[in-house]
Amino acid sequence: MAEDYQVGAAKDISFVALAGVLENQSTHNAQCDQLALLQVNKGSWLCWLLDRYEKCWQLSNQSSIENHYEAVSLELESLIGIKNISERTDNEWLEQCIDELGRIISEYRELMQQW
Repeated sequence: MAEDYQVGAAKDISFVALAGVLENQSTHNAQCDQLALLQVNKGSWLCWLLDRYEKCWQLSNQSSIENHYEAVSLELESLIGIKNISERTDNEWLEQCIDELGRIISEYRELMQQW
């Protein structure tokens, strides 16, 4: 999005920050706004996805044996635990992520084709 709107933002900019940059340039992008709202909503599918992605990097960046055990513990916290039956499974979250992100991407593609 930042590249399409030529805002010169870093590749790892958050959707919240990107929405602010676009707003400062008097540019509106509904998909960016939607992703920014999802990013601040701690119960959203996007927060779930970003959390899982960040944990992957945390685990891969561990270098020492001590850090390895901390990483394993962190991984186990996310994979094993007392599960509330009413809570969604990782597969359910992932399916929602794929569906919702696919919808947002399709809307954005349509917008770019009109633009």
